[in-house]
Amino acid sequence: MGYSRELAQRAVQGDAEAQAELGVCYSHGDGIEVDFDESYKWTLRAALQGNARGLFNLGKCYWDGQGVDHSMTEAVRWIRKAAEMNYAQAQYNLGLCYMTGNGIATDNTEAFKWFSRAAKNGYVKAYQYLR
Repeated sequence: MGYSRELAQRAVQGDAEAQAELGVCYSHGDGIEVDFDESYKWTLRAALQGNARGLFNLGKCYWDGQGVDHSMTEAVRWIRKAAEMNYAQAQYNLGLCYMTGNGIATDNTEAFKWFSRAAKNGYVKAYQYLR
């Protein structure tokens, strides 16, 4: 979508989807200068409203240490919330965490469960782990 004044206005007015999108714009420099602190701020606002994309992206902020200190424990916490809301990319990433033990204890049964859910929700990358 990219940054626009309209998007920023909707975000300021409390639109969770706009807040999540604005966080992405700041993270990727999509129509605006990259600013990880602003990205984190808007992503957190979306997440606190229960927006699945915001929850997942907040987990990615912790995963990558962008706008916040790196913490795989926190990354998994937020990504799990999005995965439980059926957000396919979060389900896939949670599967990766279980498979590798990154931020959580290794558990191949749980990894398979989350990869299966991601695949069921159309996340193509998950299929490679279901063979």
